[in-house]
Amino acid sequence: MNGVLLVDKPLGFTSHDVVAYTRRLFQIKKVGHLGTLDPLATGLLVLCLGKATRLAKFMSGWDKVYTGIVRLSHSTTTYDLEGEPLGKPTDVRVQKEKIISLLPGFHGRIRQLPPKFSAKKVRGKPIHRYARQGIPVQVEAVEIEIYDIKLLNLLPNQLWLRVSCSAGTYLRSLAHDIGQALGCGGYLSYLRRVRFGSFSLADALPMDQLFRICQKDKLEEKIIPVEALLPELPALIVDSQGRRKLLHGMRLSRGECQGKIPIPAEKDYCKALDQQGKLLALGRFVQTDDSSGEEFQPEVVLVDR
Repeated sequence: MNGVLLVDKPLGFTSHDVVAYTRRLFQIKKVGHLGTLDPLATGLLVLCLGKATRLAKFMSGWDKVYTGIVRLSHSTTTYDLEGEPLGKPTDVRVQKEKIISLLPGFHGRIRQLPPKFSAKKVRGKPIHRYARQGIPVQVEAVEIEIYDIKLLNLLPNQLWLRVSCSAGTYLRSLAHDIGQALGCGGYLSYLRRVRFGSFSLADALPMDQLFRICQKDKLEEKIIPVEALLPELPALIVDSQGRRKLLHGMRLSRGECQGKIPIPAEKDYCKALDQQGKLLALGRFVQTDDSSGEEFQPEVVLVDR
């Protein structure tokens, strides 16, 4: 039970709800998720099971793709349909040409202010806690990147968009900013994540099917094993002696690493596999203390002694 499970999160569930349900259903102690989805958002939620949770930090910063609807009529306190309206709603009919000319302004590296009602932390606490208590707090804008933003459809008062973006991007803030730029206000009324890094929603299981595969004992067929994760990292092969050293957190010399791998940059990670192809550890090559060469230093070990 070590690997990644792709789930299509339904409306109304928190990401934590899905994690807790999966943990109980399959009786797995360690379950985590990559990239929180709000209760009002649906779509791809990547669950890490067992020892795959140790790899979460290497995948959490991957790019994401969403489809969503920006409702044009007014802004809200939460930048989505749960919030209180800011101003009187109006009937807005924007020309398609104006939208097409506006969207490139949100393309590329931009600075974005996170919503006040979000999990962004200030002084160790999510800022939504301050907002609900009416405590003013200073939130800094952060740099994010929009790789692509496309208008899928335009209806009265609604923009249907597809957005490819970096980690840390708030689609609610993007919807709010688009409404402000149009001068009519706007908020996010629908959001669905369709891609997370190399993972696709097309390969995800609807949450109501998790119970069925539990009953039929088909879970292992749906899990992406840890060996298939992080395919972009160079891999080295170690023998049984090297395996024992890795399990004790010991370094390996280059001579103990079989197979030809490119010499990575100082901060680049590599995967260490045994001769059967089982993933043992992730680590980096570091200079030896006596400057006699480089050694592989394991940082995340995935097998037990």
